[in-house]
Amino acid sequence: MSFAERTFGRADGVQPSAWISFYNRAEFDALSSYVWTALGEHERAESCLHRTLAAIPDGMVRNKALYTAHLSLSQARQGEAELAAETGRRAYEMLLPASGSLRTTRTLAVTRQVIEATGTKASEVVSWIEESRRWI
Repeated sequence: MSFAERTFGRADGVQPSAWISFYNRAEFDALSSYVWTALGEHERAESCLHRTLAAIPDGMVRNKALYTAHLSLSQARQGEAELAAETGRRAYEMLLPASGSLRTTRTLAVTRQVIEATGTKASEVVSWIEESRRWI
């Protein structure tokens, strides 16, 4: 990851070719979060996702919803059930009713499984679990 970060950093300020212009720092951080998640480094993944969400333009609602769902999952995997439920609710609320974003809803379904496995009885978490069953 360090090598990828250094290499990507060298491209700062360079105008990319049109075919790769979408690949900016937000996209790099999002992909980095997947690597950190695969390595079990959920705090690092969360950090990458916060940077990603801060950099994505507001008009990119599906991307914001997807990465917010991944943020929720990272939080759940760190044992932050209440925060993960709140973040998961925000992710779902971003989706347009007919967006058909399977990646986002599947990520939220995994989040729900992780949260359910904690056995928490916190009312806001139980509420989110029940609510999410209606849309996932």
